[in-house]
Amino acid sequence: MLESIKKPVLLSTMWVFILLNMIIRDLHQFLHIGYIQEMMEMSISEEAMLVFGIVAEIPLLMIVLSRILKPMPNKWANTFAAIIALLGLLSTLPNADLDDLFFMVVQIISLTVVVRIAWSLKKHRRNINKKGGTSIKDLVFFEKARSDFLDFNTKKIN
Repeated sequence: MLESIKKPVLLSTMWVFILLNMIIRDLHQFLHIGYIQEMMEMSISEEAMLVFGIVAEIPLLMIVLSRILKPMPNKWANTFAAIIALLGLLSTLPNADLDDLFFMVVQIISLTVVVRIAWSLKKHRRNINKKGGTSIKDLVFFEKARSDFLDFNTKKIN
C-alpha cells in the first residue's frame, strides 16, 4: 500500500502528522493543574519567542516544500528540518514528564521516518554528456526513431 503513495506526498503527510503531534502535546499540557498560571508567570525574551516561532514554522514549511522540491534539495531540506525539529524537541527534555516523553518518542520516530523517506528519493538522471550535449545513447535513439518514421511513411505512400 505504501508503495503506491508518491514519496513527496508521504513526506508532506508525515510533516502534517509531526505538526499535529506538536499541537496535541501542547494542548494536552493544558490539562495539568496550574499549567496556564505557570505559563502566564514565565518571562520569555523576544529573541526566545522568535526562535520558538521559527522552530514551530519549520514543519509548516516542510508540508509544502516536501511536495515541490526536486529530489536532491528535498533530501537536504527534510534532513535539515528534521534535525532542527529534533533539537527543538530535545530542548524540552529537562522539564519533560511521562506524557511529554511519550509524545517525544512518537515525534522522534516520525522524524526518523521522514529522513529515511527523504533519502530514498530517486535522483532524476538526464542523458547528457560531460560537455552538456546530448549523449550517444540519445542520438542513436533519435536516429532509430527518425528512420522508423521515414520507413513507415514510405510504406504508407507506396
